Amino acid sequence: MTLHSARVGRPAHLLTLSGARGVAAAWCVAALAPFARLTAQAPAGPTGFRPLGPIVARLADTLSGAPTLVELGNGSIFVNDMQGLRVLVVDSTLAHPHVVLDSKGLGTRTYGHDVGTLMPYGRDSVAFFDPTAIGLLVMDDTGGIARVISAPAGNDASTLVSGAFSPVIDGAGRLVFQTRLPPIVPAGCTPTAAATPLVRDSGIIVRADLRTRAADTLARVKLAIPPPMIRRTGADGVPVIQSTVDPLLSKDKWVAWTTGEIAILRSRDYHVDWIDSAGRLAPTKPVAHEWHRLTDSEKVALSDSVQKAIDAQAAIRAAPAPNATRYISAAVPAADLADYAPPFLNAYAGGDGTIWVQSGSIKPPAGGPVYDVIDAHGQLIDRVQIPGGCSLVAVGHGVVYISSREGRGVVLARARIR
Repeated sequence: MTLHSARVGRPAHLLTLSGARGVAAAWCVAALAPFARLTAQAPAGPTGFRPLGPIVARLADTLSGAPTLVELGNGSIFVNDMQGLRVLVVDSTLAHPHVVLDSKGLGTRTYGHDVGTLMPYGRDSVAFFDPTAIGLLVMDDTGGIARVISAPAGNDASTLVSGAFSPVIDGAGRLVFQTRLPPIVPAGCTPTAAATPLVRDSGIIVRADLRTRAADTLARVKLAIPPPMIRRTGADGVPVIQSTVDPLLSKDKWVAWTTGEIAILRSRDYHVDWIDSAGRLAPTKPVAHEWHRLTDSEKVALSDSVQKAIDAQAAIRAAPAPNATRYISAAVPAADLADYAPPFLNAYAGGDGTIWVQSGSIKPPAGGPVYDVIDAHGQLIDRVQIPGGCSLVAVGHGVVYISSREGRGVVLARARIR
């Protein structure tokens, strides 16, 4: 089974966003940190947790930002240094890094000038999506160029670099990805009218055959849609766009393997919907989870914490040019917060068929993020804590890949699960 990192967000990509939602996205996770420190209690969850095993290797190169990773069946590892606009290939010890794509390359060796997406292609190959060329560059296990395939057209192609999920090409040459449903245009308006179209709160998972171009819709997934932005004119006549930040928005997550299997985690009750290579659905029972109902005082503390983070970011942000549109953000009022925190934040496909799910508790234990490990029957079989200051990148057979910031760069390391 080929391993790939199924990441929820792209910190490096978020830094390039502009406007109110871009600013909000850049600090939203960090805003929870002071609140977590104020409310930290005993470890949450039904079974406790254990620490991750020892680190056994470090990448012999420093990355520019948060990476994604694909590990192939023969042990070759491809690393997408998104902020550095390059792709590296290394061996199983993370030694001897070799750059196979970068922004200075020529011909098919060019990474491009925009962040691309690295994904597994079956067990022994990878594909790189170039958003500028709208093509999939297929590479063998050494980084050699095998062929170029045209990507899905239109909006489907743009979703391949959304950062909200990790696409996969299975062994049958079928691309699994998530795409958006068209927005709802209010009655009496056209898509070009001043009225803001209503964004749907669900997306769809699609499996497309890259040879025949036939596509099947496999499932719908719930999205985390923030409150609509408010556009107004300030007292000085300057346009203002205001966004509201809600840290408790929940959404479904999904992961996929090159075997053709897909697992969808449902945020409503924390159960897993499994879809096999033939498209058959098999739901499992809800995962054991300690649901914590927020008190009114906890909601007030959380809303205040988010607002303080907003104000801190605004204080260090450069002043806009005269008469330029101003982007401002505000925390959602405490009374409008959900009664329960989302059960999970991130999901990663394990090389052994398990799912690693980052807990969504607003009262995390000290020491680092905790991950639920779910088996193929949808049951919780382990809970593992990774070191503080580290981010999970990918999960393999008996190992995980984590990253951490050191100085101005990011270090990638490999650790044993036990």
